[in-house]
Amino acid sequence: MKRINHYKNGTPFQQRSRAQRKYAYINLKNQIRLVTPALGGKFMTEDLLDGNNTIVWAAFLGKKPSDYYRVAMQTTTVLYEDAIDELIRTCRPTSVDQPSEIPHVRYCDDVVGKARDLLKDLDLGKPSLIEIDFTDPQYWTPTPKIPDKARARKILADAGVVFVREEWQLRHDYEWGTGLGATINVPALTVEHINAFIDRFFACGCTDFLSEMTISHKFEELSWHLNDGPMMTVKHWLALKASAGTADFSNELNPLPSEGQ
Repeated sequence: MKRINHYKNGTPFQQRSRAQRKYAYINLKNQIRLVTPALGGKFMTEDLLDGNNTIVWAAFLGKKPSDYYRVAMQTTTVLYEDAIDELIRTCRPTSVDQPSEIPHVRYCDDVVGKARDLLKDLDLGKPSLIEIDFTDPQYWTPTPKIPDKARARKILADAGVVFVREEWQLRHDYEWGTGLGATINVPALTVEHINAFIDRFFACGCTDFLSEMTISHKFEELSWHLNDGPMMTVKHWLALKASAGTADFSNELNPLPSEGQ
């Protein structure tokens, strides 16, 4: 199962031949069956689930033959952290008046004014006229240094000026499988929480979902990092289960590339 470059690189999955879709479906079904002792029999993932994951890529079977989903999952704390960092960047001495729009994030009224008032005694760095922020790696630039960023994060996280929501959205441009992006309100993405999400997705009719309830987190609930561990194969999951969770793959598996590599 590819983790990287699995979409927008060829023919969308639903436009592939029935034989190709059936082969991919059966291949995933066999992987899920083999790792059932470790993952419960509903999904397969290449992420090592250690109880602290806040971002996970997984794949699970659909209700119809030859249909399956590749889901990029994150907790609401990840979305909340992104929103707080975007607000801090907006409060720096720049020409930006409003934070960039992040899907399913809501700010309180006059959020920039309130945030700047809360952070007025902190050092948020030197003035900057232009900050390049393109998705193409050739345009990536180092993040401007913010000396009091840790303090700013705590102040804004606890101030209740940012609100996020649970959601998931289908994507039909994936090369293999139907794409699915999901943000759910759990402390971490464990096997149990992923299985519960799959049940919720089917209960909602396998369609897009956006919760009406807004969520605001506290600083102590946040980790401020992505938990990217080693990539797991069926063999590694079976070995981990056989060793009662004590297997060490640190010398055999390479961590996933970090952002910008």
